[in-house]
Amino acid sequence: MVNPKALSIFTRTSGLASLLRKAGMQGQRSLRCMTPRKALNLVLLRAEMGRGRSRLRSYPYHYVIDPVNYCILRCPLCPTGRGTLIRKKGQLSIGDYRRVVDQVAPYALSIDLYNWGEPLLHNNVFDMVAYARERRVSAKISTNLNVLNETRIGEIIESGLDELVISLDGADQATYEKYRVGGDLAKVLWGVRELVAEKRRRKSPRPWITVRVLLHWGNEGEIAQIRQLAWSLGVNNVVVAPILVNIDRPQDVEEWLPGDSRYSYYDYRSREDKTVARTGRCPFLWERMVISWDGGVSPCCWYDNPSNDFGNILKEGVEAIWNGPRYVSARGVFGGCRGGAETICSQCRGRPRYEY
Repeated sequence: MVNPKALSIFTRTSGLASLLRKAGMQGQRSLRCMTPRKALNLVLLRAEMGRGRSRLRSYPYHYVIDPVNYCILRCPLCPTGRGTLIRKKGQLSIGDYRRVVDQVAPYALSIDLYNWGEPLLHNNVFDMVAYARERRVSAKISTNLNVLNETRIGEIIESGLDELVISLDGADQATYEKYRVGGDLAKVLWGVRELVAEKRRRKSPRPWITVRVLLHWGNEGEIAQIRQLAWSLGVNNVVVAPILVNIDRPQDVEEWLPGDSRYSYYDYRSREDKTVARTGRCPFLWERMVISWDGGVSPCCWYDNPSNDFGNILKEGVEAIWNGPRYVSARGVFGGCRGGAETICSQCRGRPRYEY
């Protein structure tokens, strides 16, 4: 039997509590999913990452599991919306999902159930949320909310979803559809209002509802209005995120980057990406694992081409992949141990490029 007080003392004195609080709301939820085994794994992970170890005894604590890799919108900078994804379209079965979660649950604190597609298009996505919660793992979903209906509102709350991130990039339809091509702002606003109202009716603290505004040239003049609209809906949080572009396509750079460089990831003098440039190590290779709908394990959420996969978790298992030749070689790029299998990380070197 775990002593909650002893676990709390260990988590606090080991520095884990401080680390997870710095990770924001998701980190705080992760504290509630902590077990002695997860705590020890996290301490070991920090030590091995700090030393630049290539072969690890620790395992990632955060997982990105993509339920589907297709969407009903045609967002012009999204590889899914552009139709440029190379991986075959499909969805993760609930049985395969449970097999994955059963493998990672001993170490996992949180799961993001989204990546390259619209998760609400998966009929069993909230069964996935409920199973994560059953295995003591926090779950988060990001959605454009264009396929929500009354039935699913109840499912969202009943599943125990910890956080729902909703894309809202305009204060009116004209601005919203500049990027969310094919989307209906009225549906999004209806969905947010109904979710907030249903949470209040049920007196449920979950899910934490975050509105995310993707800032670009077409809406940067309306950010104040969009924020005001979002807060008026009764959400828990509003965040503004700069847009990502392929800097090798000058047309996209000119059309989408905001005029004010303070609201951009990019250095307008050279077009080099400053925000994602790393001088140390790429945390994904120690802290996270990205799993596609077909079981393919990507080195991070930037690269979806199956040729860059490090293995398939449904065929090989998490332990074999995590210390397999590709992961070991990729970590060596940042830990000073060169050689081994060639991977996309050898080219990226901690400076990911959108649509590599």
